[in-house]
This record gives sequence, structure tokens and C-alpha cells, in this order.
Amino acid sequence: MRSIFGYGLLLLQCFVVFVNSEIKGDLFSSREALIELYKSENICMGLLQTYMEENNVEHEYLQKTLFEFETAQWKALNDPIEYLSNPVNAYMLIKRLASDWPIVMEITDNLNGALKKEEDFSLPLESDVQSAVLSLERLQNTYNLSASDLKVLKINGIQYDGIAMKAMDCYEIGRQLYGNGHFGRAAEWFEETLEEIGEMHYLINTLYYLAYSYYKTGYKQEAADRFKLLSEIIEVNSNSTELIYKYREQIKSMRTMQSTYDPMVDEWNPDIKYYRKLCRGEELRTPQQTKHLSCRYVHDHSPFLKIAPLKLEVLNEVPYIAQYYDVIYDNEIAELKQLAMPNVSFYCFSLTASAVYNDGAYERLSSRISKIQWLLDEASPVIKRLSQRVEDMTHLSAEYSEPLQIASYGIGGHYIPHYDWFGYRRDVPERDRIATLMFYMSDVEQGGGTAFTRAHVLVRPVKGSAAFWYNLYKDGEGDETTFHGACPVLVGQKWAANKWLHEYGNEYKRKCDLKQDSLL
Repeated sequence: MRSIFGYGLLLLQCFVVFVNSEIKGDLFSSREALIELYKSENICMGLLQTYMEENNVEHEYLQKTLFEFETAQWKALNDPIEYLSNPVNAYMLIKRLASDWPIVMEITDNLNGALKKEEDFSLPLESDVQSAVLSLERLQNTYNLSASDLKVLKINGIQYDGIAMKAMDCYEIGRQLYGNGHFGRAAEWFEETLEEIGEMHYLINTLYYLAYSYYKTGYKQEAADRFKLLSEIIEVNSNSTELIYKYREQIKSMRTMQSTYDPMVDEWNPDIKYYRKLCRGEELRTPQQTKHLSCRYVHDHSPFLKIAPLKLEVLNEVPYIAQYYDVIYDNEIAELKQLAMPNVSFYCFSLTASAVYNDGAYERLSSRISKIQWLLDEASPVIKRLSQRVEDMTHLSAEYSEPLQIASYGIGGHYIPHYDWFGYRRDVPERDRIATLMFYMSDVEQGGGTAFTRAHVLVRPVKGSAAFWYNLYKDGEGDETTFHGACPVLVGQKWAANKWLHEYGNEYKRKCDLKQDSLL
């Protein structure tokens, strides 16, 4: 039996997570929320079609908006989940409903009250657009993505289907980044805006923002050149299409760099630098460091493994990091996902936005964006089976382990580098987390790996596999080389199940060694 204290701590954690789960801003990284928005857009499209037909309306903005809604709905029709699994389509959906639809409502006087008749109608807020832009920027920074590629849905060289961004879509991203003081990436998006802008007043506004962004990032000459051109345009005071084209070409010829974003703004911290490199798939170890790594069958941890050995790949020797393959099956994964849905069982807690323990309390932070669920062994025979499998795999006792944590990471979902061990919880009966075993319950099209920034190891999410590592030295001290983070999901969705094994109950399984920093 696990201690009551352990359950109480878990319930407190889940309660704090639950009461914060209504906070807005996670639509971009929630596949479920995006699907609901897709349905809302379909309702909007129908309402707008009806309004325009019944009132015989020919309004340029309404026609343009309806065309965009229809195009997006048509492109997503065959597989909405796949369509909304890339960041550009997800952003465009949120932007259309949060920015374009309110204008439609204003023009049509709330569609003459028709909207009030609709139920289950959810719309994003301006804060959701801002959150989506910041998530998009995080993906840019992590994976070295250019605005010029993203706007046409090219992601790491792969072309995706969807609606390419227009000038004003790029402008909105630049404006949001500018407002948050992220001038390097803002300048890049303003440059893309100016390549296609069709109205003089927007050209003037964008050029001003661009010039000031260059100034704020230290490119004083580039800023001065653009301010000089801006003065000339204002003095001419013309809306001529020919002049707009001329100035666009002139601004384009002035561009000498892809982006003014300086990675060292964030990467002065080596952990962040290596985290991003690993997430991009860069190999940071030399052949000399990896030459002794191997794959093998494991059959010596339990009698069961004598007849059903496990496939094991050693990814790193010190700290020990390994990946097992084919250790969780499709039917088990399907049941765990079903159990993760709200109100399935007394032994389950709601799949809600995750929280991080910070300064004595759990709170929502941008450092971790995911949804989590806790499943007790009593919730299902599958979970009991997995607990036994964990013991067979690790040769450790799971009796006093934490309940199984199910985590879902949508687009941009991530967890910055952290330790799994606590260090300060020596007064807790179960003591600290001796080891972590993480099941990967999905493949991820792009991104979603687990990056060990100090060991220079990337564990790739392979459906059916599980990563394992020790968090503590044999003397109980935390191993700082296990610092790791969840890479942002770039395309797709990541499902994982975490099992944290504790010191209590493993005193004779992994004995304290005479050597202080002994690992194995």
C-alpha cells in the first residue's frame, strides 16, 4: 500500500492544477480545443452565408472572409485533425476567429441577432492570438524556422497543405511580437509583410515598426535607412498603386539579412543552447563518446523476461539513459487515452493543463505547456499490468511509486529543461524520485523528443517505446547531469505516460554504495 500522505500530496497537486485549468491561452497547443474551434468556424461560415444570401449583401470584406472560411473548411474536410496538426494552420484558425470574425459581427450588427440562437459556440480571444504568436515564435527559435518558409507552410523543408499567410497575417504576428518586445523576430515578420502589402497606410505603419525594430536590436544604420525612406513616403503622400509597388521593391532591395533575431538573447544559458540543438537533431557527442553504446535483449531482471526478453538500446552510459522498444501496446495505449478523459473513473483525475511547483505552490507557467492526467493502479487492470512491467524492466519496486501520469503535448507543447528529482523532499515518506520511466504513446511527425542538455542525448519519441534513467546517485543525491526537457511539438501531437519510482521500497533493490557518486 502507498502512504496516505503520498495520495494527499497528489490530490492537492491535482486540485491546484484543476482550479487553474480555465485560464485562457492554451488553444494553440490543445488539439481538442482546435477541433472545437474548427466546428465553431463551420458555424460562423454557415451564419455568414445565410446572412449574405438573405440580405443580398455584396460587401468586399464579408466576401473575402467567407471565401477564407470556406477554403479552410474545404482543405480540412478530409482530416481536420491532420490539417490542424501543423502550427501555421492552427494559428490561422485562431486568428480568423479572434480577429476577423469580430469585424464581421460589427459590420452585420451581430448577423441581425442570429448568433444568439446558436449553442455551444466558442470563440478565441485576443489573448489567444497573442499566446499562439508566442508559441509560433518559440518554434521558430527552437527549430531555426524562417518567417518566409512558415508563411507558405514549409516546415523544415516539408510542404504542408493549408492557406498561405497574406500580408496582414504576417503583420499581425509582427505586431504581437513587437508589443511583447521581441523585436528581432518582429522585424523578420514585418519584412515579409512589406513584400506583399497593398495599401499605403499599412505600408507606412509597417515600415515604421520595421525601422524601430531594427533600432531596438542594434542595427542603427538599417533603422536610419528605413526611417529616411519613411519620411520620403510620407512627404509624397500618395496612394498610387505604382508607388506602393515601387516602395515595396525598394524596401525588398534594402534587406540584407534573413532575421535580426540573436539566439544569444536566450542561449547565453548553455542548457537552453544545447536543448535547442538537440531538439533540432544535432549530434553533440563525438564517435569516441558513443562507440561503446549497444543494443541487446534484457532477460535477467525477472523470471518473466526469460521467456519474453525486452529490446533495449543504451543511449548513454553516464548518466545511464536507455530506451526500451515494444513495451506498451496499441490496445493499452488506446485504453490509457480513454481513461485520461474527464470523469471516467473515481481513480482518475481530469486531463487538465499542467502546473509546475514554484516557490511553495503549483502554478501555470509558460515553461511547461501540456495537459496531464493521473491514473491510480485501481483505475484499470492495464495500469496494474504496466506497474508490473515497470518492475520487470527496471528491477525496481513500483509499490510506492507515484500514480501513472498521462501527458498530452499539442503544437508547441513543451517543458523546458528541469530535474525530475526534488532534493528538498527528504521528509516525505516515499523520499525522492530514484528513477524515471517514460512510455511514448505516439509517434510525433516533427519535434517532441526528450533532450538531456548536459549528457548531450536526445531520446526520440517512438510509439511503444519507453525511456529510462536514474535521477539519483546511489547515495541519494540528485544527479545534475540528468537535466532534461521536452522539445516543443512542431507538427503532430505527443502522448506520454510517466512513472516515477521512489527511494522508499527500493533500499535493497538499489543499495547505497560506499562510493559517493556511484550510479549503477
